[in-house]
Amino acid sequence: MNQKYEKLSQIVKEYKKQLEIINEKLAPFPYETIFNTQIENPSDNIRGIIVMDNPGDEEKIQGKYLVGQAGKVFNKELTGIGVKREDVLVFNKSAITTHGTHDLCAIYKNEQLKEIFLEEQHITFNTIKEISLLLNIPLMIHGYAAYLKKGKKYIENERSNRPLYLFFKHLVDNKKEMKEFTHFYKHSSYGNLSKQIKAHCILLNKESLNFEEYLDLGKANCEGFF
Repeated sequence: MNQKYEKLSQIVKEYKKQLEIINEKLAPFPYETIFNTQIENPSDNIRGIIVMDNPGDEEKIQGKYLVGQAGKVFNKELTGIGVKREDVLVFNKSAITTHGTHDLCAIYKNEQLKEIFLEEQHITFNTIKEISLLLNIPLMIHGYAAYLKKGKKYIENERSNRPLYLFFKHLVDNKKEMKEFTHFYKHSSYGNLSKQIKAHCILLNKESLNFEEYLDLGKANCEGFF
């Protein structure tokens, strides 16, 4: 194992430990974090970091990310651009599980719970940032529509179903380091990502995208954010 992967292993172990501490703080509340066990045994050919919203019911059961309905749809898109699932690290903007992402909004009704949630988002962002910079790999963030509309950013608070705003705010605050690595895509739910990919295929007059073209699509979607 080379030095970078040794460091990666250390980062992952520390992240798991920090989520366990967050779970201790969440004990009085009906919430918990879910750690993606798949990142403990990474491929030796990691091509990027996939970031979704937060783990749902199936992720909670399996202790793995992207295994629910949206995950199954996304895995097909991943295969379509020539990338193996094991060759990407999968994270979420938050590790706190809920039935649906919009259910995170209820967290903001309790100040103590809100503080824990924002602490967790901070920990998760810093972990993802550290890995992206360490391995020099793209950060492919899926699900950004609520935070960037018509070139205007919504990253200051949780209003209007934007509970994960702090993750996006950290991206802007770390613009100097993260702009180069960041790519935005629509979420795979409701066919949104598939439609986005098909539209880009039409633009390029191609049947499908390769990985580099997928990165180009994601980079173009960042316009107006940084």
